[in-house]
Amino acid sequence: MDNNEIKKANRKALPKFLLILAVSLAVGGCIGFFAAKYGLNELSDGIKSAGRAFGRAAPWLLLAEAVALPAIAAPRYKRAKEMISAWDGEDEALSDQIDARLSVIIWISNAALIVSFF
Repeated sequence: MDNNEIKKANRKALPKFLLILAVSLAVGGCIGFFAAKYGLNELSDGIKSAGRAFGRAAPWLLLAEAVALPAIAAPRYKRAKEMISAWDGEDEALSDQIDARLSVIIWISNAALIVSFF
């Protein structure tokens, strides 16, 4: 892709970006206005206390995740490895099963990674 094509694509995407920006601004402004008008600003105190409680529990949850993820994934990887060793390279059904098993393992590890960010 050369610079002219990139500039053309950027010009084409600009109205959509501005529309999304305007809608987001309107939604955020409405939420902020109604939160201030109807006393929902007390919600921040609840969020602070929940954050403090979670802050104390988070290291233990990460430790539990670090123990649980290998305990769940290792046997699945081992079974998939056994299936790959037994695969003759011809059977598409077995190949699909192996792919499905590995996909589940990848989904589990990705979910654990995303949870660890929180």
